[in-house]
Amino acid sequence: MEKMSQILLKTSCATPTELIQYIYDQWRTKTVILVFYHLEKLDKSEPKKLLQQFWHPLVKLIQKHPEDCFSYLVMFFVNHASCSNEWDIQCLETLNTKDINKPIMLEPIKKFPEILIKNWIRQNRLNFPKLISEVAEIDIIAKDIWEDSFEGMPELAIEKICNRCGTSFYDISQLLEI
Repeated sequence: MEKMSQILLKTSCATPTELIQYIYDQWRTKTVILVFYHLEKLDKSEPKKLLQQFWHPLVKLIQKHPEDCFSYLVMFFVNHASCSNEWDIQCLETLNTKDINKPIMLEPIKKFPEILIKNWIRQNRLNFPKLISEVAEIDIIAKDIWEDSFEGMPELAIEKICNRCGTSFYDISQLLEI
């Protein structure tokens, strides 16, 4: 999978039109997922501009060429400060395939409480011997994972657990049939 940072290196001197065309060309052969992180660091008018000047023209280009393409195009705005209500963007509460120009407002991700991490370790310790060698370590390891993941940020907590287990999320999901 090609990451946006790799795309930006290829397109760093591209005009908005060239960038839209590049992403469109990628979409014709594979699913494209665009993730814009830390939008809380931008001026509150920027997400709306990004929609108007980038997303809407990209969607219009795709709609002009409705060939049999089975790829998906998804864009996420991620902010860590819950400031999306200040962006002056109309959002949908649920998916509406008739209005793909409007983003869907997802619920904020909730952090994992430390007790949840402790319980997960307790329930799965036999599957992951590298995670824990003695039951007495559960509290210490859970606290370390919780603290090292900015107090339970899900992506980071899962990454920390995987690192301790010497595995990946994919391997864990296969083992636990998630």
